Amino acid sequence: MNMKKIVGLLAAFALSWASAAYAVDNATEFGIEDDLTVLGTGGSATDPDVEIKGFSVFGVTQAAPALNIPAAPGNIFVNGYVQVSSGMYVTGSSTFTAGLYSTGISSFGVPGSIYISGGGTGEVLKKLAGGGMEWGLPSTPMGTLNRLQLVRPAGTLADSLFLQNAGDTSITMITGSSMTILGDGTDGLGVSGAAKLNGAVSILGANTFTVGTGLTSLGGALNVTGVSSLTGALTVNNEAQFGSGVTKSTFTTAGALNLATDADIVLTGANAQVTLPNAPVVGADAANKTYVDSLAAGAGPWDKSGLNVFLDVITDNVGVGVASPLAKLHVSSNNPTASDYLFRVSSGPLAGNDRFAIQADGAALLSGTLTATGLVTAQNGLSVTGGNAAITNNLTVNGNAQLGDAAADIHGINTAPVAGTALKVEGVDASGSYAAEFYSGANRVAWFKKK
Repeated sequence: MNMKKIVGLLAAFALSWASAAYAVDNATEFGIEDDLTVLGTGGSATDPDVEIKGFSVFGVTQAAPALNIPAAPGNIFVNGYVQVSSGMYVTGSSTFTAGLYSTGISSFGVPGSIYISGGGTGEVLKKLAGGGMEWGLPSTPMGTLNRLQLVRPAGTLADSLFLQNAGDTSITMITGSSMTILGDGTDGLGVSGAAKLNGAVSILGANTFTVGTGLTSLGGALNVTGVSSLTGALTVNNEAQFGSGVTKSTFTTAGALNLATDADIVLTGANAQVTLPNAPVVGADAANKTYVDSLAAGAGPWDKSGLNVFLDVITDNVGVGVASPLAKLHVSSNNPTASDYLFRVSSGPLAGNDRFAIQADGAALLSGTLTATGLVTAQNGLSVTGGNAAITNNLTVNGNAQLGDAAADIHGINTAPVAGTALKVEGVDASGSYAAEFYSGANRVAWFKKK
């Protein structure tokens, strides 16, 4: 049985309970993430296949929806589109607050039964470019309101590309238009106020020019006498100098940095670093930390400080029974039998004093309590044969898991098992707490939650 059928079965159970106790709200929520299928064939007007007795919301549930209907049993709030393919019969009056769109022929009563607010005497409805309508005066042969007129070759008037604002204070060329100015050799275009140019601009002559956003190409030299701020990347294709005279530092055309006399490189901040080559080449080269540490370790791998013994190089590995250790401590055996021990911890000299031991064949002995704050992996299985096993922290099972081996077994999650109940799940009795969640891959498909 697939997940959709299981969810549909659970939903059918939930709906079957509603017929007996639909008026009782016990603050329990049953949710389905994807879809709900109810395959009923015997429904009737008095006993339908699906019964929803309470107030229903379809679509996103809003925190404070602007309801124009009572949130009462039987009422429905739809937060989205509704499409009816087989017609709709409405016995009561209806209100549309966001417009009504009808693609077919619709029948209304006398013209007086159609009412559209707004507009004035003599105005008519005119279609907008976006498909809507607006009130306005009937169009005249003089053209569109506020558009300047031009004379066509036939002698008629038509709209030009110039639009004058309603206050008669400015003229704008409409979107998509352009203008070409053929100068007389002096000033082709003279602007005494501010000008905004959105396209490419080419300036010729010895003129002062202020550039805003966009790419600027200068054919000659650039002389900046004030403080400059560059917010983007700066690429210099030739050498660059900083300072003047004997205090001048230079980036050469090859990318090398030559510092002036008494000039320093100062790094500030906790993570500021200078990366050097793996090993110095000539006598004046600086050496990095890895190279220096490799020389310091030449005296021997072990060091002693008081009661502590440690490796000189903290990145080294130690091998016992293996020439090329693969971990900080790598213990191996050439005799993988039960009697060959890889690790033993004892409280005395006798075999019976062992507290923890690992044999070469993978067997492990634990005579005390095992407390693990991290991940414990048992490749050969884990068996608890005596007494109850208690795990006080998290338990993760990556493979197949089975609870019980008989139909009469009882189990409890977050609670003690109850006789006659195969599985009892107890969650936190607080609003928003989930008693159970069901997932298909990474997608949640169903849940039980306290409202």
